[in-house]
Amino acid sequence: MGGILKTMPRKIIPLVTGETYHVFNRGVDKRIIFKDKTDYFRFHKSLQLFNSEDQTGSVYEQSFKKDWIDTQTPLIDIHAYCLLKNHFHLLLTQLVDGGVSEFMKRLGGGYTLYFNERYKRSGSLFQGTFKRVHICSNEQLLYLGAYVNLNNLVHDTSGYFLSSADVFKAKRAESFVKTGPLLKQYKNPEIFIQEAEKTVADISRRRKLDAIYDQTNLLE
Repeated sequence: MGGILKTMPRKIIPLVTGETYHVFNRGVDKRIIFKDKTDYFRFHKSLQLFNSEDQTGSVYEQSFKKDWIDTQTPLIDIHAYCLLKNHFHLLLTQLVDGGVSEFMKRLGGGYTLYFNERYKRSGSLFQGTFKRVHICSNEQLLYLGAYVNLNNLVHDTSGYFLSSADVFKAKRAESFVKTGPLLKQYKNPEIFIQEAEKTVADISRRRKLDAIYDQTNLLE
């Protein structure tokens, strides 16, 4: 019976236009996918330039067109992102049928080509197809909005990272980040950040408790 259960396929979450998803992936074998700021900024630029129904050409080619992004029809809305050295998290709403899949194919494929060329390697960079969680309630949206924006705090990383948290704090302007669904629920951005910090502090606390529990079980 156990062998049968192990071979059962994992349920695939459908991607529906108008719905919002937490999308994430990491490097194959947990490898580092962002080695320096240049890598982070390349992926960050790709988030903007690959989000178009009519996208053609490379990130390099499109980067010379100053108003190109504002004149395109987007595949998805990006509400939040966080890039850490071996994985990334995105909060996305699909705007056209197949939008998330097409966007993630371009994003993953384009960045892999760039990374492999820069570091003289070949083969897959990411651990299979991107993972996704369908956001089914407003409570879940707020929870994941906090989690994605402040994911560096959840992982207690002291290294470099890049996230949309400063956009929500109004410290940096990024028109491609659609903060409305999250910020419109608060009187001001400061309250959202305060609540988000409380959420990730609770997540971190529970993770530490789980780790202690697991370690205790190993000693029994």
